[in-house]
Amino acid sequence: MNKPKAFIVRMSIKNGDIPVDADEVSAVFAGITRGNIVRVRRGVINPSFFVGITEDVERLRAWWNEANLIIDQNRQFDNLGIGQKRELPQFTTLKDIFEGVDLKMNNNKLIS
Repeated sequence: MNKPKAFIVRMSIKNGDIPVDADEVSAVFAGITRGNIVRVRRGVINPSFFVGITEDVERLRAWWNEANLIIDQNRQFDNLGIGQKRELPQFTTLKDIFEGVDLKMNNNKLIS
């Protein structure tokens, strides 16, 4: 089982941290280095307030807890025939809060 990846973009403003998936990290780095605002699934990142990127320990812990519970239940099924065998959970991508919203972008820059 491969370890999933999840991150948090740390911002200097209070309550401004934004969770991102692994497939969004390169766009965040590109936007930050160019000084461009970056749109990700869970928000918009202003490079002026960027502090760093850390692992999203809480989101990963929740996934690992669920996966370990299923592993234990599957072991119990294999050894004792109790319960039902289940597939391990997929690590799901974050929901896009902008879904259905027409954001105009020009070269990865938000325009109004």
